[in-house]
Amino acid sequence: MSRTHVPNSDTIEAHLKPPKRTPSGAQEDLLALQQAAGNGAVATILDRQPDAEMAAAGGGDQNVAPAMPGPRHGLVILPELDAIYAAMKAAGHPTRIHTGFRTLDQQIQLYAKGRSFATFKRDIEAAVKAGIVPQATCTEWVDHFDPAKGNRAMPAGEPNEVTWKFDSRHLTGEAADVVHATLAWGASPAFWVALKEAAIAQGLQIGPPSSDLAHVQRP
Repeated sequence: MSRTHVPNSDTIEAHLKPPKRTPSGAQEDLLALQQAAGNGAVATILDRQPDAEMAAAGGGDQNVAPAMPGPRHGLVILPELDAIYAAMKAAGHPTRIHTGFRTLDQQIQLYAKGRSFATFKRDIEAAVKAGIVPQATCTEWVDHFDPAKGNRAMPAGEPNEVTWKFDSRHLTGEAADVVHATLAWGASPAFWVALKEAAIAQGLQIGPPSSDLAHVQRP
């Protein structure tokens, strides 16, 4: 390719960088842009940059669903959760994400809640055989809670077990626990019925088990 003259960066910036806008000089700024860069360049600039004045006045894309508050990192079901949030809010039920993505260690810690050491040891060793938990991870946690090797009591339940699987969809970001924004699990039965309906409408499900009313996941 033959080399042609390329304007220096100062020249490019002078042609493409729009002057600072003020509310009283918006029309003058647009005219200056048209003269400096041409109508096509102005259209490109305006298409790529949101209108700050419209955003400040509450304008913008009205089709974007409001975001469900809570820990959103690692979740791959955010579009569905945001749609649930909007539907529940419209029905008078504010929601939030209580827990979303978990690591395997976090899942094991939750699984230990409300269980005896013997039950925990039996279940996590079965998970090793099933290829769910690595042997090294199993050994680490069994040793951690083994009463013969230390004084670490099994964690109390809430009031009983809080999870039933080592391979929860929380580990892949495909599940979240959705609760009432202020009442958490103390919400009315109507709230949980509405949450189930909103989840199904987005292709999600409650549980398993079905008694885990806040657990929303992909089937």
